[in-house]
Amino acid sequence: MKNDLTYVDQNKRSIFFLDENIETLKKWGNLLVEDYPEFEVIAFDSWKELKEEMERTKPHLLILEINKDGKEFIDFVENLRKQPLFKNSQIIALGPRAFVEEHFSFLDNKGCQFIPKPIRQDTFRNTVQGAMAQASAISFQSAILKKGDVLFREGDLAEELYILKKGKLSVYKENDGDLFILGEVNEDEVVGEMALVLETTRSASVKAELDSEVISFKVEGFREYLKSQPFWFSRVLETLIKRVKKV
Repeated sequence: MKNDLTYVDQNKRSIFFLDENIETLKKWGNLLVEDYPEFEVIAFDSWKELKEEMERTKPHLLILEINKDGKEFIDFVENLRKQPLFKNSQIIALGPRAFVEEHFSFLDNKGCQFIPKPIRQDTFRNTVQGAMAQASAISFQSAILKKGDVLFREGDLAEELYILKKGKLSVYKENDGDLFILGEVNEDEVVGEMALVLETTRSASVKAELDSEVISFKVEGFREYLKSQPFWFSRVLETLIKRVKKV
């Protein structure tokens, strides 16, 4: 369904809302539009349309109905969490309380929040507000690199970290015009995290060995995300990275 509840603007972030009941989409979709005017609310009444749009767009938040036995929901979330770009995407499930009782461990392990049906307005608003706060912690952007393009150079300020979605990158240093390869970055691997976590400049340069696509994570969002974690979380990251640098 892509009609009066679909507001597509490539300059805005989006909320995907799936429910087979058109009246549910209209009622709660309009509430989302009212509460989050800076976001595009894109409504779907079929899994097929949702999956097709997910190939083109990464939503800020997914609100998904659990219908029938919940198998389609479970399969969708399982597959989504296997993709690096969507491992931490915010998901809210709408459905009967009985589903939560039966599948609580799955929802918990996959990081899904839950709103029981029938939907209460205060529960809906509070749950969405919490999910939106978590989703805002890290902002994503895709970038295309041609073979030979430099992603960042040694000494640059660390403003982003990256996941390599497609292609191949090399990590290198330069000395008196000579280039020394330190390693390579393959698909689904992270690069640029050392300087970001340690809050230092880049310790090496990175360039594309093949035509590549990377997903960048903005530094402000990443640091806010670290602050939202237990106090020991960032300390563990810093310690591990310092140990790796000494190897």
